[in-house]
Amino acid sequence: MGQSICLHDFVWDEVDAIPLLAEEFDDWPPFRRNVARQYEATAADAGDFRTFEEALGTHRLIAEMYSQDGAKY
Repeated sequence: MGQSICLHDFVWDEVDAIPLLAEEFDDWPPFRRNVARQYEATAADAGDFRTFEEALGTHRLIAEMYSQDGAKY
């Protein structure tokens, strides 16, 4: 069996394994898998990609949320 996640129903105290769909790049390391998916989306023109400035804004927002929570970022 491939990878799965477990879903716990606390009302009935039952756990069900939900299989994850197999994808083309599953056996690749995470960094390569992500890059391959970006190339795939670019080739299919199926992505609404963010600009560098938008990504930087998101990064700053996340850093601010971490710092407000007292976490080191």
